[in-house]
Amino acid sequence: MPGLLRDLLISFCPERARRALRPESTHRVVVCGTWTGLTQFVGFVFLLVLRYRSFMFARMQQWGPHLRGSGELVQSAALLVTTLEFLIYPLSLCLLYFAAEGMARFVAGLISSQVVPSLPVFLAFRLAEQKRMRRETIRLESLPPDTVEFLAQGRVRIASAHRRESWNASVTIGISGQFHEIEHKEPAMPGRPFVFVLKPAGAGRALRGYEEYDLSAATVLNQPTLAAVPSGDGPVEN
Repeated sequence: MPGLLRDLLISFCPERARRALRPESTHRVVVCGTWTGLTQFVGFVFLLVLRYRSFMFARMQQWGPHLRGSGELVQSAALLVTTLEFLIYPLSLCLLYFAAEGMARFVAGLISSQVVPSLPVFLAFRLAEQKRMRRETIRLESLPPDTVEFLAQGRVRIASAHRRESWNASVTIGISGQFHEIEHKEPAMPGRPFVFVLKPAGAGRALRGYEEYDLSAATVLNQPTLAAVPSGDGPVEN
């Protein structure tokens, strides 16, 4: 039962949140999204009809004495104006939107087995993600800058407070017009726990991934010598 309730709630979430929350059954999430979409459509259409009937009854009492005995064209025009007036109210538009959203969720799940998130849930996750990104930006700005040390044979040691998860064996790193690749990682340094030693990229290295390193944002401990500048044509695109 808890797993069913969890998948039911996840069916209202955007795709990125569904990947992070890890539903118990992806098929059940699709089923929940499909049938909750139909339930949503029927429920909001019912509320929309009830509100429309109440609104029309109030307008008939207000305009009835003035329209009594008028022609069919005048009565039809009054009905059209009243309907348009009803639709411009925020609550009416809200009910109409959620009815349309429910139908979209039902049709997407039934025809293509896709889960369409609900707009309020999508916006809530988007706001939470933006707040998280702002906090992460503030945290990164508070970290000390990288230290860069140019070693012999064109190698470079970079000590960073950033994790740099994208730096792996397949990525090519550009520094001041020179191509490098990860040689190895070294033990952590105080304040900068991620230490990378780069070596010049071989001439036949396939360029599977590339990242340009911003040397101006780092603290350079020494200047490269001519002997440290690698030769060769660098990597080739694959």
